[in-house]
Amino acid sequence: MTTSAEEERKKALADLKKRLEEKVSELQNEANLLKEAISIVDNELAKLSFSSGTEILQSKKLEQKEKEAEKIQFSYRGKSYGVAFVSTDELTIELDQSLNLSSSIRPFEAFFINRLLEGMREADTQNASKGAIRPDQILSYEVIQDGPYIRKIIVKNFRERQRIREILNGLGWTIENMLKNIASSS
Repeated sequence: MTTSAEEERKKALADLKKRLEEKVSELQNEANLLKEAISIVDNELAKLSFSSGTEILQSKKLEQKEKEAEKIQFSYRGKSYGVAFVSTDELTIELDQSLNLSSSIRPFEAFFINRLLEGMREADTQNASKGAIRPDQILSYEVIQDGPYIRKIIVKNFRERQRIREILNGLGWTIENMLKNIASSS
């Protein structure tokens, strides 16, 4: 390559680098403006509804999920304890708000969490290690609380209808005993 050809190539590459850096800077400025716009929209939504745009989107997703889910009245021995929503891979149990049950009341942790749900999760973990199920099919759960009170229990990957009955019956028995423990300590 001749010296003038090398110089022209260097010049062209330097020019390309400069244009790319300018474009990156331009895109970063545009991204910053878009973030500011999102922030403004969130602030306006908060003023109107006390909810952020993200919260509204999450709420809409939850509403859509509930529409797709089968609604079951959650009761045990004739007593209503809330509502359960069953979709293909998720069981959501919303406890009756008036129950005001704390997760610290026996036997919630000892029986319902440690024995029932953890027992199912452990069985799934063993089945996954044997290759009988995929690791992403292992049962998982989340207890959602409002302060000390249990409001919702979400169980994912229950996989079998029989497990839904076991979970609901186990929770019903647990709640019944929690209520007895509250009554006996009063």
